[in-house]
Order: sequence, then C-alpha cells, then structure tokens
Amino acid sequence: MKISSLSFIVAMLLSTGPAMAASTTIISNQVDITYDRDAFLLEVESPYFGWETLDNSIASVSGIANGVEISFNGYLYASADGSRNWGYEIYNGNFSLPLSFTAHSGQLIESYSITYSGTYDASNGSLGAAGVSVGGSGASFYGNDGYGSSFSATGIIPGAILPTIAGSFEAWADYTWTSVYIGQEWVVTGGYYEPGPCDEYGICEPDQWIEEGYWEDVYMDQGVIGTASINLQSIQIVANIAAVPEADTYAMLLAGLGILGMIARRRSTTKA
Repeated sequence: MKISSLSFIVAMLLSTGPAMAASTTIISNQVDITYDRDAFLLEVESPYFGWETLDNSIASVSGIANGVEISFNGYLYASADGSRNWGYEIYNGNFSLPLSFTAHSGQLIESYSITYSGTYDASNGSLGAAGVSVGGSGASFYGNDGYGSSFSATGIIPGAILPTIAGSFEAWADYTWTSVYIGQEWVVTGGYYEPGPCDEYGICEPDQWIEEGYWEDVYMDQGVIGTASINLQSIQIVANIAAVPEADTYAMLLAGLGILGMIARRRSTTKA
C-alpha cells in the first residue's frame, strides 16, 4: 500500500512539473538545422510599457533551401514620436536566436548568408528629425526617410559554425527646427539725388532720390516633428555549401602527382 501511494505521488509530481523543452530539427537539402524556440530571446521597448520580453511563440521558423526563415509576425516593432514630449526620444528592441547547422555527409559549410527584412517609416528624416536602424550578426541597415518603405539588409557570416544570431533595432524621433524660405525683401544700402528733368523753358522738376540696395532671401524658423517606426518582420539564414572531395578524387590526385614526379625524374636522368 505504501509503495502504491509513493508511486502515485511521484506520478502526480511528474505530471504537474514543467515540460522539458524539446529541440526541433529541420532537414534541408544539404544541412540539418536544429533550434529550441524556448531559447530565443525577443524584447521590445515602448513608451507606455517600457521593456517587455515577448513570448517566444510569436516566432515561426520555416525551412528553406539550406537554411531557415524566422518570422516575427509583426511583434518586433518599435516607434518614436518627436511630438510626444516635444523633444528627442528613442525606442529599441533586441533579439537573440541560437541555431545549429550540421552539414550532410560529403558537404562542407563555408559561410552563412543572412538577410534582415521588414518595413519602416521615417517622417522628416531628411531634416534630421527621425531615423531607424537594424544591426545584427553579419548585416545592418539605416533609414532616415520613407513611408511604408521596405528594407532588406544582407551580409555574410564566415566560418562553418554559426554564432548566435543577435542584434537590435531602433526608431528615434526629435522635435527640431529648420529654416523655411518665405520670399525676398529689399535691403537699402544707400542712395543719391539725381537732378530732375528740365523742359524747353528751363523749368526743372525737383531732384529725384535714387535708392541703392539689393534683394535678399528671407527665411523663417519652423518647427519640425519627426516620427519613426520599424517592423523587423523576418531573418533568413542560409548555409553556403561546398562539396567535400570523395576518397577516389583524392586517390586520383595523388596518382597524378606521382606520375608527374616520375616524369620529372626521368627527364632529369635523361639530361644527365
């Protein structure tokens, strides 16, 4: 009876305990990709909630030729508004994505191609009032003007072992000033009197004042409100593969080198 009770308690503890996270493996053309989505770290910062760690379930991983594409379904997002506090503000996000690539037999991973893709807005960025950026393993992007614009930043990560894909993104905005052209005004620098015209009887009109000066462009300071947002939609990682020479290839190479050596020796003997 005591053994049955103990078994029941152990079974209850195991059933109510946290489930162990399991790794997932995607078998692609020439590589296997292993990841544990519970090991992903995804964070965003907002003006209302500060820093938040997002649930890893927002990330969906799908296999592509020799790689994976990780989509974030619109959750890796940051925005800034220069009119919120009538000044500069910046909001960020972070990501950390551990993955492991294993080459199939007869294949060798030389490097990895990585692409960060998404959309952004940056109002009045060309006037220095807004901008967005993404910086991560292998590639980066910066944008300072656009509306509903797409971006795609691609780079290379060298080596056979893929480091953790990690980086950040940000949107910043400011309330600043710019000079706006409104027209021209006449600037007087001096002048002189010129005798008035006389008629045939010698009666002359009063002297005429001739004004001297120039036209000058006129500008007025005007407030500029910057707004910016960035949505990191996906990250794509692809292994760049090279074939490993088969054993018979090496044998043929060595045989060829041996034949060349024999020919060289015979030539040297003949000359002697």
